Amino acid sequence: MIKHGIIYCRVSSKEQIEGTSLKSQESACREFARKNGVMIDRVFVRGRESAKFADRPELLELLDYCRKHKGELDTLFVWKLDRLARNVNDHFNIKAALLKYGVGVVSVTEPIDSKPEGKLLETILAGLAQFDNDVRAMRTVQGMRKKLQDGLHPWKAPIGYRTVTKGEKKTEPDAPVQPLFSLLQKAWKMFATGAYTKG
Repeated sequence: MIKHGIIYCRVSSKEQIEGTSLKSQESACREFARKNGVMIDRVFVRGRESAKFADRPELLELLDYCRKHKGELDTLFVWKLDRLARNVNDHFNIKAALLKYGVGVVSVTEPIDSKPEGKLLETILAGLAQFDNDVRAMRTVQGMRKKLQDGLHPWKAPIGYRTVTKGEKKTEPDAPVQPLFSLLQKAWKMFATGAYTKG
């Protein structure tokens, strides 16, 4: 009896730049499936998407596909476990949802299986993905904090200040745009007297 499977590929913007392409992931998954006698019914591809959240459109579509084809599919192939999720809870919740539909998860580059050591490795890999995500988030916050300390507003400039164009890097504090800045300054001073209201 021929086994049937599906493939899920995902890259973030950074990974696309570094060469971890969707095409190479799909190719590795297809080759692994072929060697193991599994026919691929469908490929789910998501580019430039974070795996931090489990409510990704493509992932939700994948789960719905598995639900509709319950009993017809055996395996979900991923290039690495962190393609599916980047935190431990989401990983095991997604895996549990797939198992309800009779679909197991196989990483084509990582030796995970149902043996005790395979389960341990799977938990470690899911934990490492979360650790990497947490470190990135911490560095982002630290970077924003440093910018604020240097007088750089890391977000879009407020009304009355020059907004940097797309692709331009902010290296100096936001500069006022005249005459709009002076008009806003005057309006706020008048409002601060209490003689005027927003209504």
